[in-house]
Amino acid sequence: MEPASTASTKAALLLLAALFAVTVYRAATEPATADEAYSYDRFVRPPIGEVLAAYDPGNHLLYTLLAKRSIGFFRLSEFSLRLPSLLAGALYLWAVWLFSRRIPGPRALSLAMAAALALNPWTLDLYRSAWGYGLPVALALCALDLMLARPLPPRNLNLAAVCLGLAVADSPRFLLPAAALAAVGLMVFLRRGPTAARGLVVFAERFMVPAVATTFILLVLLLSHARSAARPGAPTRAEEAGARSLAQALRAIAGPRPVRIAASPSLEPLMNFYRARYRLGNWERVAVNSPAASFDYYVLAPPDAAWAEQKPARVLARAAGLVLAQ
Repeated sequence: MEPASTASTKAALLLLAALFAVTVYRAATEPATADEAYSYDRFVRPPIGEVLAAYDPGNHLLYTLLAKRSIGFFRLSEFSLRLPSLLAGALYLWAVWLFSRRIPGPRALSLAMAAALALNPWTLDLYRSAWGYGLPVALALCALDLMLARPLPPRNLNLAAVCLGLAVADSPRFLLPAAALAAVGLMVFLRRGPTAARGLVVFAERFMVPAVATTFILLVLLLSHARSAARPGAPTRAEEAGARSLAQALRAIAGPRPVRIAASPSLEPLMNFYRARYRLGNWERVAVNSPAASFDYYVLAPPDAAWAEQKPARVLARAAGLVLAQ
């Protein structure tokens, strides 16, 4: 029979590997959500100059840059758009593994800690979706693990500072948690380091300067152009899956001929995502539905479905309450 420590270590590794495999499967098979389509259409698709000139607080700069590279290498798909999240998920689970092993006592406690950090469904959702929120969480846990090392090498402070700086630059909402973690790092360093006065100087040089510089370089460009942006009402998960079905149906119906398509405001980012996803150059960029304009096809959410019957329009397909009309 294996020692308990070895068995617990293997169990923790198997748990984390299984969770990552499930996350990869979900990222590869689930349809794009409205938030993902909006992020792609507004932040990832346009040139970076346009993105910086019209900054939306929902734009996670690091994620946007990584997603641009991922799509450039692998073409647009749900999986390539989500690939930076998966990499952040791998980083998070690796940090969970390292952090859990620092727990003193029996290895069973390490297994319990790893399970507690990794099995949160809300956290796992961050890493199967094309959202930028998972990356700062992973970077913060890496920073915490680096600062808790025994002994604490000075380079660990440098790396932890860069991790927290990148986290704040990716999501300014993470400033307060990052400041709290910096305070933790300072207390740990002063307990293990030189005198208080000398320790503060070293901590400022090794941690505060790199952290602020990293944040400033990436974030100042965005804050100088910050503005708010209105978002359409979000569709349900069933409607997001229905939008993919209607995009595939319209792809078959329209064939290669040029077409003009209108969509309800909540569906417009999704339809433009699938226009790019399936490389449908014969589709003009999908527009928001307007009664004053004429289009070849209409993709309508439930609130607008009655409009298709009044126009009148011929209903070609339905999915999850959505309507494809001509």
